[in-house]
Amino acid sequence: GLNTNGLLIALLVTQIVAFPFALIFGRLSKKYSTDKLIKVCIIAYTGIALFAIQLDKQWEFWVLAVAVGCFQGGIQALSRSYFAKIIPENASGEYFGLFDICGKGASFLGTMLIGVVTQITGKQNLGVAALSIMFVIGYLIFNKVSKMDD
Repeated sequence: GLNTNGLLIALLVTQIVAFPFALIFGRLSKKYSTDKLIKVCIIAYTGIALFAIQLDKQWEFWVLAVAVGCFQGGIQALSRSYFAKIIPENASGEYFGLFDICGKGASFLGTMLIGVVTQITGKQNLGVAALSIMFVIGYLIFNKVSKMDD
């Protein structure tokens, strides 16, 4: 039910909300460990994806845009910070190049997953549900890796 202007404004709202929350997560990272905050963000994104499954009203879309903004800036900053801590200093350029490629690949794979599941089932809701499953898998992998790092 959103027109093109509404979608563009929602994208701007997400970015506007993301900036202060990135700063908030920066302050929280001084009090809590980065891996715990990343786990909170992954859980939040799982909840956001689950909320998006039933999305059918315009106000729900705006809630979704704000919720994504609350965690988008934080998880981006936290993941870069965490990654910087675990890579060798003398090879940071190569590792951050790989980090960037993986980020772009994740964007592609997530969109492809939603599209393929939607095409196979004919239901967009199931495509979004598949995305929430990916967040759960990502959480489990990150949980295992962060325990090895301790």
